[in-house]
Amino acid sequence: MKKRTTDDVGRALADLREILLKRMREHGIASTGVPDLTAMRRDHANLKDYVFYNPSLTLIVQGATRSDLGGREYVYGEGDAMLAATDVPAILRYSDISPKKPFLSVTVDFDRHRIGTDLERAGKAFPLTKKLRNRPRNAVEIRKADYPTVDFFRRFAGLLGKTDWADLFLPAFRAELRALLLTGPFGDAIKAVTSKGTPTNKMAQAMSVIRAGREGQVDMDETADLVGADRNRFNRDFREVTNMFPGVYLKYCCFFEARRLMFEEGKDVNTASRMVGFESSSQFNKEYKKRYGVPPQRDVNRMRLERDDPETANARPFPEEEDDDEEFLYGDGSGDGFPDADEGTEDGEDPGSDSEYDSDEDDEWENH
Repeated sequence: MKKRTTDDVGRALADLREILLKRMREHGIASTGVPDLTAMRRDHANLKDYVFYNPSLTLIVQGATRSDLGGREYVYGEGDAMLAATDVPAILRYSDISPKKPFLSVTVDFDRHRIGTDLERAGKAFPLTKKLRNRPRNAVEIRKADYPTVDFFRRFAGLLGKTDWADLFLPAFRAELRALLLTGPFGDAIKAVTSKGTPTNKMAQAMSVIRAGREGQVDMDETADLVGADRNRFNRDFREVTNMFPGVYLKYCCFFEARRLMFEEGKDVNTASRMVGFESSSQFNKEYKKRYGVPPQRDVNRMRLERDDPETANARPFPEEEDDDEEFLYGDGSGDGFPDADEGTEDGEDPGSDSEYDSDEDDEWENH
């Protein structure tokens, strides 16, 4: 087999860029008509997107983004691939773009349960290391895309505009993606999240339970029991995977769904906040503004302006979040996500006190 060079990667990326520019002539996030495949084009840098990634692989084709993925900032750009191994909330900002040179990315979703089935059938062909069996792994990884990854996206995107072909070729592309994920640079992350019984897999199960719930209606102790962990261990492992505690992840889920209800279905703030479990719309407004810097209705108005007139929206700087994100993100997960300054986990312990983790590797488990 011919050994591929960086020039080969560059040519494949250029081909993919041409396909996307031909099919996406305007600013927007497009459902491509091809199952599992989503493409994004952004023409202006002073814009902000809220997304909730399903388990997926994303390739940046042009431009760069600074992303808050579950409370941790990542900067990645052209030729980088991002794996979201579980459901991940993200805030995206853009740089090095213009209408003449827009930001372009393409995302393909995958079924992690199917990959887990493939692993079981493969037996010892994909062994787990002791670290993957015993330690949780962060759900997000970013790496420079290799040739097989870029070539896969190039060929898959070739189905754009050929939806009649999609049903015929989709099973083959899905099988290729599963093999690519398991055997490629993201293999360890995929094995960690899809292998039954690993801490990462257990947290992925918990995330599915939490995302399906509503504010005030998810019992975190029951969720911890469901995945076979005591509450303190559950909090620690969940934060390792998502960069936040369970109660805060629930709030992200509620905010995302409420914003969707207002933006896509035209619900007012009171109705949307009740539908996601908030008893008080004033409390919803307060907590939303604390996280995103503006009240929810103003945020939705901005989103509509960006959709309808992105050039005008680009001329209006978006308010920054307040400087209390850390308090929001690192609450104990048991209540509202806004703990007292000296509060650690639910039982008042330092989240890093578990001797199972090497203390010099886990300085981030400081008590906030």
